[in-house]
Amino acid sequence: MDGPGIRILHSAASVLLHLVLCSGAKDAPTSAAFVIQAAPLIRPAAARPKTGLYAEANGPGVAIAEAQADPVGSDSEGDAATMPSLVESTTKVPVSIEQDHDGGAEDNSSVSHLQKTIRDLSVPALLGNLVDPALSTIDNIYVGRGLGATSLAALGPCISIFHVSFGIFRALMQSTTSLVARALGARDNDRAGELVVQSSFLAVGMGVIIAAALQLLCGPILGCMGVGAVGVDPLALDARAYLKARAWAAPSVVFTQVAEGAFRGFGDTKTPLFASLLAAVVNLILDPIMIFSCQWGTAGAAAATAVAQYAAALTYAVLFYRRRESMRLKVPSLQGLSSAVTTLRRYLSASSAMLVRSFSLLVCWATITASATKMGVVHVAAHNAILQLFLIFAMGGEAIAVSTQVLIGRYSGAKQPKQIGQVLKQCLKIAAACSCLLSGLLFALRPSIPSWFGSDAAVRGRLLSLIPVVALLEPLTWLVLVFEGSLVGMGRFKWLGGSMLLATLASAGIIRHIARLPGAGIRLLWIGGVWSLFLQRLVYAGIGLYRSHRQRQTQAAHLSNNKLKTV
Repeated sequence: MDGPGIRILHSAASVLLHLVLCSGAKDAPTSAAFVIQAAPLIRPAAARPKTGLYAEANGPGVAIAEAQADPVGSDSEGDAATMPSLVESTTKVPVSIEQDHDGGAEDNSSVSHLQKTIRDLSVPALLGNLVDPALSTIDNIYVGRGLGATSLAALGPCISIFHVSFGIFRALMQSTTSLVARALGARDNDRAGELVVQSSFLAVGMGVIIAAALQLLCGPILGCMGVGAVGVDPLALDARAYLKARAWAAPSVVFTQVAEGAFRGFGDTKTPLFASLLAAVVNLILDPIMIFSCQWGTAGAAAATAVAQYAAALTYAVLFYRRRESMRLKVPSLQGLSSAVTTLRRYLSASSAMLVRSFSLLVCWATITASATKMGVVHVAAHNAILQLFLIFAMGGEAIAVSTQVLIGRYSGAKQPKQIGQVLKQCLKIAAACSCLLSGLLFALRPSIPSWFGSDAAVRGRLLSLIPVVALLEPLTWLVLVFEGSLVGMGRFKWLGGSMLLATLASAGIIRHIARLPGAGIRLLWIGGVWSLFLQRLVYAGIGLYRSHRQRQTQAAHLSNNKLKTV
């Protein structure tokens, strides 16, 4: 896919996101108002509101305020006005809750403030998602143009290996985001700090294990991807050099994912964007130096990427050190060992369930790709092209899901069900509007999209038939991502892991059956396999949200009864 296509897509999505967020209905009910003001409007300490969390920060970020007027969350401990800063940024961001005389939020501005908060969280997350794939793309460009087709082909299986090895552990990012946000919502800042410290150490340890496995099992792993032995397969030498050099970056990659989840949990999506941009710039500068000037070939491309990823990890480490006081980051002492063990056990339980979810999803996509490969070169080429287009368009839904995770995580921790419903409502509205626009954009660009992926007439024809399937799938995908993001924020990790496993098993069976049908093509595979996967995910997520809603209603009723008995 060429640059102009991506720019058109991103510009259109940004315009719609801005329009949707700035045009919310003023009469929608909610009990929380997010007031985000510019630095010149900062009020002095004496004028800070007593009814909400006023977060001053010295770095990029948005602090989330919990409404104090809600009876369900009124048992939270601590004075909001005296709470320490949770997020640091270069611009001070005051966040408060404005109340009317009846103790509720002002309806005429609350929705617009909530939408602005969603935008402030989603836009940096979207840009960060778009920057992340840039590292492998930069390597492909330099290697393809400077070293030739053989070296470029050698990168293919290596990048797939890293995608699987590192992609599975993105589950740690989601569990960290949710657990940190829920701890902050419950006003348990010490537990949030414990989660960040323990998840960081755990991530580095996992990264070391991955790096060692890739180094020791380089040959067999490449063999599973179809790369032969050195001297037999022309790809082997370049593939081994790239895999071994880039494998050293595994600790930094897993740590970066956890650190990104931690900052998201604190309501800061700008710092992860900065770290991603820094890594991309470093890689862009070092690639030609290490590939051509140092004459390291594909190993140089991998080394440049590894250095870039360590630069991002170092950025997070420095920021953690600078914000150790406000984020309550400290190594557990002997006195706090029991609390630390409990926190670690909770984190491992959540991360294990999310790892099952990520692994199941990767298995499902691998099954689809393997079935497309068996159908022939034309089918798998069309599948790979349309899959990349689908994933790029779905990144917007993932960005909205990040906002959902953070906000619902905060309100879930604070036991405020009304705000949870309002956040979900607004995120669903934004997701539906943006995804419908992107579907229309895909239909409008349908005649030109196949030409972005080459000149083969057969592949173009398959792509032309797949575009309507993907265009209609986008709204469903965005809704699924928001629903599942809500469940992540609520801490329903086991439900997500189990439901994804069931959906993967059912979809894999459908995919295998379709692949055996005579005359079946890639279009039928997407309609029967991919659509069934997302429909099942939507059903399971809907059931999970309904169960969580009923559980919150029961808890609220019990809490109200206990308060009445006390009175």
